Amino acid sequence: MSPEQIKEVAKQVEPIIQQWAVELLEWAKTGKGFVTEQAPLIAQEVIRWGITSAAIRMIIGIIAIVVGWKFSLFIERKRQRMHDREEREIENGQRNSYSDLHSLHTLGIIIGRFLIIPIGTLLFFAALLDGVKALVVPRIYLIEYLTTLVK
Repeated sequence: MSPEQIKEVAKQVEPIIQQWAVELLEWAKTGKGFVTEQAPLIAQEVIRWGITSAAIRMIIGIIAIVVGWKFSLFIERKRQRMHDREEREIENGQRNSYSDLHSLHTLGIIIGRFLIIPIGTLLFFAALLDGVKALVVPRIYLIEYLTTLVK
Protein backbone atom coordinates (compact mmCIF):
# COMPACT_ATOMS: atom_id res chain seq x y z
CA MET A 1 0.00 0.00 0.00
CA SER A 2 1.17 3.43 -0.79
CA PRO A 3 1.29 6.20 1.82
CA GLU A 4 -1.66 7.91 0.12
CA GLN A 5 -3.79 4.79 0.35
CA ILE A 6 -2.89 4.41 4.04
CA LYS A 7 -3.97 8.04 4.64
CA GLU A 8 -7.21 7.35 2.80
CA VAL A 9 -7.95 4.24 4.93
CA ALA A 10 -7.03 6.15 8.10
CA LYS A 11 -9.52 8.92 7.19
CA GLN A 12 -12.24 6.31 6.69
CA VAL A 13 -11.44 4.46 9.94
CA GLU A 14 -11.04 7.59 12.10
CA PRO A 15 -14.80 8.35 12.47
CA ILE A 16 -15.49 4.72 13.39
CA ILE A 17 -12.80 4.78 16.09
CA GLN A 18 -14.12 8.10 17.41
CA GLN A 19 -17.65 6.67 17.55
CA TRP A 20 -16.38 3.63 19.47
CA ALA A 21 -14.52 5.89 21.90
CA VAL A 22 -17.69 7.91 22.53
CA GLU A 23 -19.69 4.71 23.10
CA LEU A 24 -17.04 3.36 25.46
CA LEU A 25 -17.14 6.58 27.49
CA GLU A 26 -20.94 6.40 27.67
CA TRP A 27 -20.78 2.76 28.79
CA ALA A 28 -18.19 3.66 31.43
CA LYS A 29 -20.40 6.48 32.75
CA THR A 30 -23.42 4.20 32.78
CA GLY A 31 -21.42 1.48 34.53
CA LYS A 32 -20.14 3.96 37.10
CA GLY A 33 -23.69 5.06 37.83
CA PHE A 34 -24.82 1.47 38.10
CA VAL A 35 -21.99 0.58 40.47
CA THR A 36 -22.69 3.68 42.56
CA GLU A 37 -26.38 2.75 42.78
CA GLN A 38 -25.81 -0.91 43.53
CA ALA A 39 -22.89 -0.70 45.98
CA PRO A 40 -25.01 -0.17 49.14
CA LEU A 41 -27.34 -3.01 48.14
CA ILE A 42 -24.42 -5.33 47.44
CA ALA A 43 -22.88 -4.44 50.80
CA GLN A 44 -26.15 -5.27 52.57
CA GLU A 45 -26.41 -8.57 50.72
CA VAL A 46 -22.82 -9.52 51.59
CA ILE A 47 -23.50 -8.77 55.27
CA ARG A 48 -26.76 -10.73 55.18
CA TRP A 49 -24.99 -13.65 53.52
CA GLY A 50 -22.28 -13.52 56.20
CA ILE A 51 -24.90 -13.75 58.92
CA THR A 52 -26.81 -16.51 57.12
CA SER A 53 -23.73 -18.62 56.39
CA ALA A 54 -22.63 -18.22 60.00
CA ALA A 55 -26.05 -19.43 61.16
CA ILE A 56 -25.84 -22.44 58.84
CA ARG A 57 -22.36 -23.32 60.13
CA MET A 58 -23.63 -22.94 63.72
CA ILE A 59 -26.45 -25.37 62.98
CA ILE A 60 -23.96 -27.84 61.47
CA GLY A 61 -21.82 -27.46 64.61
CA ILE A 62 -24.81 -28.14 66.85
CA ILE A 63 -25.72 -31.19 64.76
CA ALA A 64 -22.14 -32.49 65.09
CA ILE A 65 -22.26 -32.00 68.87
CA VAL A 66 -25.58 -33.83 69.16
CA VAL A 67 -24.48 -36.65 66.85
CA GLY A 68 -21.20 -37.07 68.75
CA TRP A 69 -23.02 -37.12 72.08
CA LYS A 70 -25.71 -39.55 70.91
CA PHE A 71 -23.08 -41.80 69.29
CA SER A 72 -21.00 -41.96 72.46
CA LEU A 73 -24.10 -42.65 74.58
CA PHE A 74 -25.16 -45.41 72.20
CA ILE A 75 -21.73 -47.02 72.38
CA GLU A 76 -21.66 -46.59 76.18
CA ARG A 77 -25.02 -48.35 76.53
CA LYS A 78 -23.89 -51.11 74.17
CA ARG A 79 -20.68 -51.55 76.16
CA GLN A 80 -22.65 -51.71 79.42
CA ARG A 81 -25.01 -54.36 78.01
CA MET A 82 -22.04 -56.40 76.84
CA HIS A 83 -20.43 -56.10 80.28
CA ASP A 84 -23.66 -57.25 81.95
CA ARG A 85 -23.93 -60.17 79.52
CA GLU A 86 -20.33 -61.15 80.23
CA GLU A 87 -21.03 -61.13 84.00
CA ARG A 88 -24.14 -63.29 83.52
CA GLU A 89 -22.16 -65.78 81.46
CA ILE A 90 -19.46 -65.94 84.15
CA GLU A 91 -22.16 -66.61 86.77
CA ASN A 92 -23.58 -69.42 84.60
CA GLY A 93 -20.16 -70.97 84.17
CA GLN A 94 -19.73 -69.91 80.59
CA ARG A 95 -16.69 -67.78 79.95
CA ASN A 96 -16.53 -65.84 76.72
CA SER A 97 -14.04 -63.04 76.35
CA TYR A 98 -15.34 -59.81 74.93
CA SER A 99 -12.15 -57.85 75.59
CA ASP A 100 -11.69 -57.05 71.89
CA LEU A 101 -15.16 -55.58 71.73
CA HIS A 102 -14.58 -53.60 74.93
CA SER A 103 -11.60 -51.87 73.36
CA LEU A 104 -13.61 -51.24 70.18
CA HIS A 105 -16.40 -49.70 72.24
CA THR A 106 -13.88 -47.57 74.10
CA LEU A 107 -12.57 -46.36 70.76
CA GLY A 108 -16.13 -45.43 69.73
CA ILE A 109 -16.62 -43.46 72.93
CA ILE A 110 -13.31 -41.67 72.41
CA ILE A 111 -14.23 -40.78 68.83
CA GLY A 112 -17.65 -39.53 69.88
CA ARG A 113 -16.68 -37.54 72.93
CA PHE A 114 -13.17 -36.41 72.17
CA LEU A 115 -13.24 -35.93 68.40
CA ILE A 116 -16.72 -35.21 67.04
CA ILE A 117 -17.96 -33.06 69.94
CA PRO A 118 -14.86 -30.78 70.06
CA ILE A 119 -14.93 -30.33 66.27
CA GLY A 120 -18.62 -29.43 66.43
CA THR A 121 -17.94 -27.02 69.30
CA LEU A 122 -15.10 -25.32 67.40
CA LEU A 123 -17.24 -25.04 64.30
CA PHE A 124 -20.10 -23.56 66.31
CA PHE A 125 -18.01 -20.92 68.06
CA ALA A 126 -16.06 -19.95 64.92
CA ALA A 127 -19.36 -19.43 63.11
CA LEU A 128 -20.76 -17.55 66.09
CA LEU A 129 -17.83 -15.13 66.00
CA ASP A 130 -18.26 -14.57 62.25
CA GLY A 131 -21.98 -13.92 62.65
CA VAL A 132 -21.47 -11.53 65.56
CA LYS A 133 -18.79 -9.69 63.58
CA ALA A 134 -21.18 -9.26 60.62
CA LEU A 135 -23.88 -7.95 62.97
CA VAL A 136 -21.84 -5.70 65.24
CA VAL A 137 -19.11 -4.33 62.95
CA PRO A 138 -20.38 -4.70 59.39
CA ARG A 139 -17.77 -2.36 57.85
CA ILE A 140 -14.89 -4.40 59.22
CA TYR A 141 -16.66 -7.56 58.04
CA LEU A 142 -16.97 -6.07 54.53
CA ILE A 143 -13.31 -5.03 54.48
CA GLU A 144 -12.23 -8.53 55.52
CA TYR A 145 -14.55 -10.04 52.93
CA LEU A 146 -13.10 -7.82 50.20
CA THR A 147 -9.54 -8.72 51.19
CA THR A 148 -10.40 -12.40 50.78
CA LEU A 149 -11.67 -11.64 47.26
CA VAL A 150 -8.47 -9.82 46.34
CA LYS A 151 -6.17 -12.63 47.48
